[in-house]
Amino acid sequence: MINGLVTVVVPVYNVERYLDRCISSIVNQTYTDLEVILVDDGSPDRCPQMCDEWAKKDARIKVIHKKNAGLGMARNTGIENAKGEYICFFDSDDYIEPVTIEECYRAIKEEFADIVCFGNDRVTPDGRVLERRVPAPPQRVFEGEKVVKELFPQTVSYNPQTGVNWRLSWSAWCAMFSIRVIRKYEWKFVSEREYISEDYYSLASLYTYISKAVIISKVFYHYTVNTSSLSRTYKEDRFEKLSYFYREIQMLCKRLDTFKYVECELGIVFLWLSIGYLKQIVDSKQGIWVRLAKLKKVIFDPVIQDVVWKNDFASENLPRKMICFAIRKRAVILSFIVVKLRNIRDRMKR
Repeated sequence: MINGLVTVVVPVYNVERYLDRCISSIVNQTYTDLEVILVDDGSPDRCPQMCDEWAKKDARIKVIHKKNAGLGMARNTGIENAKGEYICFFDSDDYIEPVTIEECYRAIKEEFADIVCFGNDRVTPDGRVLERRVPAPPQRVFEGEKVVKELFPQTVSYNPQTGVNWRLSWSAWCAMFSIRVIRKYEWKFVSEREYISEDYYSLASLYTYISKAVIISKVFYHYTVNTSSLSRTYKEDRFEKLSYFYREIQMLCKRLDTFKYVECELGIVFLWLSIGYLKQIVDSKQGIWVRLAKLKKVIFDPVIQDVVWKNDFASENLPRKMICFAIRKRAVILSFIVVKLRNIRDRMKR
């Protein structure tokens, strides 16, 4: 570990269109004491050559070429090779503000913290902002039990019972981490091939190791909405994987003794991920009766029913209220119509 050095890990796979923008935003940071590890995860396009070209131009860049194993394993390769005092994980189709590393490094050093979290927005491929998430916690620093009892639940999700929303993101790319904590607890990412939403599962354990966290209420990270990404493409077994993920993360949090703090929030995450799957079903090219049958299977699922009946969605916007109402009533046709309208609205916003 080299004091003052910040390692930035960037998994690279099939992002030829965005890669230069991502790397440029990192190497042009106002904080210059960087180690940039580009992990080529067996990318089939020009990305491997582009990574090598960047390494020739900037001595701070190290390229690791490896056989494809997925995002989580690529990040772990970065951890294994990191020499920095702190580490960030940025995705190769996204980009960051020029002051990101400098402000995060200053905050994490001043507070002797283990993690610093910041805001993000969602942008189109051409940079148009669709949504901004500026963190709004009641305090800047969380320490001791407050990390797990107060910060962690709001990082998982807003609370529909209280309507409280600190606008935090449960994603590895919205934070800077202490490499000391990661090494001490031998923490690693799980594979998205085992757990859908691998960030959620991985960070659920990491938060139990954090003694002090700092929140910066600024947007530093620009998340590119990619309509062709895996999370937006219809997959026959997606709901089964979501259900497996939900069961497993519940059991993990019970083992870590954090479930009592995040039970409600985990249910909300599962619900919105499942509704995302409903949107994929509705937009799929299958016959109408096939799509309706698949919608019915999801909205009649007892776990989904348990979540929608346990929670009050009074603070939600009208489209979310309507879909939750339709699911509660097991109204398949109404669910189809509401989801279809929402898909049309989302496309118009893009």
